[in-house]
Amino acid sequence: MTWIAVSDMGIGMALSRSLIRINTSNQIVNIAHERNRLLSTSFFIFLSGSFIFLLLSLFFYPLSIKLFSIQNKNMFDYTLTYFITSAAGAVSLPLSIYGGVLESFQKIALNRNISTFTNVINILMSIILVFIFKNIVALALALLFSVLLRYVVSLFFANKLIETKISFNLYSRKYTKDLFSYGGYFQIGKIANTVATNTDNIFISTYIGAAIVPSYTFTSKLYQIFGIVIASKIPTTLFSGVSQLVDEKRFEKIDNIFQSIMRILFRIALFTASFAFFFNSTFVELWVGKSNYAGNNVNIILVYLILFETIFRGTSALIYAYGDLRNWAFVTILETILNITLSLLFVKSWGIVGLLVATAISRTLTSGVYIVIFFWKKRFLTIQLLHKILIILFKSIPTILVFFVFFIYTLINSWSQLLIVVLVGFVMNILIFDFSIISKNRNQKISIILLEIIKNT
Repeated sequence: MTWIAVSDMGIGMALSRSLIRINTSNQIVNIAHERNRLLSTSFFIFLSGSFIFLLLSLFFYPLSIKLFSIQNKNMFDYTLTYFITSAAGAVSLPLSIYGGVLESFQKIALNRNISTFTNVINILMSIILVFIFKNIVALALALLFSVLLRYVVSLFFANKLIETKISFNLYSRKYTKDLFSYGGYFQIGKIANTVATNTDNIFISTYIGAAIVPSYTFTSKLYQIFGIVIASKIPTTLFSGVSQLVDEKRFEKIDNIFQSIMRILFRIALFTASFAFFFNSTFVELWVGKSNYAGNNVNIILVYLILFETIFRGTSALIYAYGDLRNWAFVTILETILNITLSLLFVKSWGIVGLLVATAISRTLTSGVYIVIFFWKKRFLTIQLLHKILIILFKSIPTILVFFVFFIYTLINSWSQLLIVVLVGFVMNILIFDFSIISKNRNQKISIILLEIIKNT
């Protein structure tokens, strides 16, 4: 239920993007008034979404009782927990606009820290209240409290940046159209991408057998961590800053950011993909046992997907910032259709390998081709960038050889040994890429050294 509440139809990202446009505009006379019009419009859109969410909660309540087989003796506690959780989910939508204010003023770290802080409070309160009252209602109360706390803290810091005013009189149909235009396409693409990346387990259960699902899940865990979770953090960090540069038409600066990000992503992708290539089987064996490893053929395709996703997801912030979401949404829908079609064709003959081949082909021929064309039109892809990527590939060879030597000549049977492999590979990577930079700047602050590493990767 909470997941439904935070699925904001892309309005949250659209709000940040529109606030940045207002903040950087030279044509708006009263910027404060326009900001409050946008905030008020977003608030009432979210409020409408909250109302719909609560109606859905009421509708699903009797169904959930049957679904979870709630007994009469637990009915009161379940009902209380259900509706408190629903209330927390509902109020989180309109109250989230102040996080958008922080993001639009480049206070990304602050917004993330507020989120982390309130999540920690939620966990601590859950532990303490459950320990005291021995009741699951405490979990719902902790969630509601953390949502309200995040609102209070975000509002406090947002009002330090600007004076916010929410009023129905400030509601704007124009901003409603703008928010849904941007956010709608973003959400369509997001939903299509979610469908494309989460249907594998369904196909496995239907055509191969539910017993195979765990081995696929365990074997793809490194891919999920490296290619999706970690790579997806980069666009959320870059989005606000790049959006501001787009509105200010500082395209040379954007090009410099793209060049740096591409080099860093390619370096990370080579490191993580080579580690997964040699040691994913070891990782799975140490974690859940050798019998849960889906095989080397599966792993090879996962390695390719790590390379692809790290670069694709890591650079997607530029697509969001430029606002070219209509084409992106169309391509994502096309990818989903192609993925499902190929999965149905391949799964019966090739099993899990067929599903991953379908994913790799559909991702490459749709989203992969689209992002290359997008960056080519923006003139970000150059011979100089290709030359630097080839240098990164050449410099990554020693790290890959380190992993290869460990793979051939050592028998790894503990987590500590696997950690040593990672550390040795990491140190080798640092020595090859960054030793000279660290030596030249050894008396500087760590932040300056990291900045130099990013510039010279």
